[in-house]
Amino acid sequence: MDATPCAQRSRFALSLITEHRAMKKNIPGDDGVTNEAISHHRASCHNHDAGHGPTTLGRRQFLAAGLGFAATAPLLMREAIGAEVGQPSAPSQQESNPGPSYGAAGRPLGHAPVADPAPAVPGTANVKKNSSERKMKEDNEHVQRTIAEDNGQSRREFILTSALAVAGAGAAGILNPDRAFGGESKYPSVQENGPYPTEGMAAYSETGPLELMKFQRRALGAKDVAIKIHYCGVCHSDIHTIHGDWGKIQYPQIVGHELGGEVVAVGSSVSKFNVGSRVGVGTMVDSCRHCPECLRGSENYCENGNTQTYASKDRDGTITQGGYSKFIVVDEDFVLKIPDSIDLAEVGPMLCAGITCYSPLRHWSVAPRKRVAVLGLGGLGHLAVQLATAMGAEVTVVTTSPDKTKDAHRFGAKDVLINKDGSDFSKYKRVFDFILDTIPYQHDLDRFIPLLKRDATLCRVGVGKLTTPNEYGQMTTVLSRTSLAGSNTGGIRETQEMLDFCAIQKIKPQITKIPMNGINDAWSKVIAKQARYRFVMDMDMTG
Repeated sequence: MDATPCAQRSRFALSLITEHRAMKKNIPGDDGVTNEAISHHRASCHNHDAGHGPTTLGRRQFLAAGLGFAATAPLLMREAIGAEVGQPSAPSQQESNPGPSYGAAGRPLGHAPVADPAPAVPGTANVKKNSSERKMKEDNEHVQRTIAEDNGQSRREFILTSALAVAGAGAAGILNPDRAFGGESKYPSVQENGPYPTEGMAAYSETGPLELMKFQRRALGAKDVAIKIHYCGVCHSDIHTIHGDWGKIQYPQIVGHELGGEVVAVGSSVSKFNVGSRVGVGTMVDSCRHCPECLRGSENYCENGNTQTYASKDRDGTITQGGYSKFIVVDEDFVLKIPDSIDLAEVGPMLCAGITCYSPLRHWSVAPRKRVAVLGLGGLGHLAVQLATAMGAEVTVVTTSPDKTKDAHRFGAKDVLINKDGSDFSKYKRVFDFILDTIPYQHDLDRFIPLLKRDATLCRVGVGKLTTPNEYGQMTTVLSRTSLAGSNTGGIRETQEMLDFCAIQKIKPQITKIPMNGINDAWSKVIAKQARYRFVMDMDMTG
């Protein structure tokens, strides 16, 4: 008699984890891999199993064949660990209505805990209130326990095995984030606790040029790290913010949320970083830390509003100033560890453009045999093509620039469509499983939504002026039950996961370095679509 699908999954997973543990004997124990990235791999895979595509053993075997053990390790190891300790695994696809995935605690993961509704009973208002409060406390404690469980050794095994799948045991070293500048700090340790005087390129109005401004960073708190910024990527969001395209801001304002640098001082309670650690800071530097979104690691969707790296009210009431500067102080929980194999000059664009594309590609389960279209080949698009290709998808680029065709193919695209007036896309009707729209300008969505297969999604991540909204026809999504969605960067754990994925897959942005005083010329080129494909400010470069 054939074994049940659950038993098949468990045996298959156990055999792989046993093989991995045997290989692991040859791996140095101090691997430098981040638990945060590993934990989000586990949580993400739970989310994907819960509602996106098949969840049977066949899917795992298919992914293993298409992407290798690296891509399927979190799924398989979760199955194996559950089998070893007698915990429930994810429901089989044979069920007519598959439920959510289950963690080691036997409770659903990837979904906000919701109490079952109870019928109203007269005279029990206080009892219901107390019960509701206890339930909320229990749910919050469960989310925190889940996060703690996700930070276990199995996540470290996942990243190590990913490295092994790409280049053997020696590849584990590419994720080591602490070997900075030959293992020694290039700069002396900062003994003082601040505040720290520094300087940066600030805008003093919506239309004027950016000029050098001297200012101070806050004193070092117990959980703060002080970072000497070496590089900062130039994002179109910086321009939109200063030009008032997304609302009014206070001036003077320093923007920039794609920072790469080195830790030069740490607070008394810092546990994740040392002086000399290579680090990055992305689009946010704080959040409420207690809402359901923050507790599950989605600080980018904080229900109380996160603190952006620039133009946002900080904990002390001041307005945050961004990375077009030489120094910054950030809470360690919002600082990323940079794998050793990633050039510090190239990491910045990954922390905004990279995660902005990676998160929706993962959420909508881009994988082998999927056909994906990327609209626009700019700072976001050129990374989206590389990421989707590394995930195994067949990628088509849609661009208005014919001169980018060779670049699109070099980044991994199989096909390139030139988007101009009169272009006929009819032969691509109902072809794509997913479309990622990176275009930051107003454009006709009715040209692209019909290219989706039934039940597929077009996700927008390119955001332009709020005064020029994109529109689509009444019947555009109805006829094929397609969806129009959006996505907003990613949480800290998912961003760390993205960095480790890029290190393993050797994905990097194409950059052009500029000195601090070259920022105004760079902005002009970004607006004119002349960036190829990301400008990066080099704080030590003169020009």
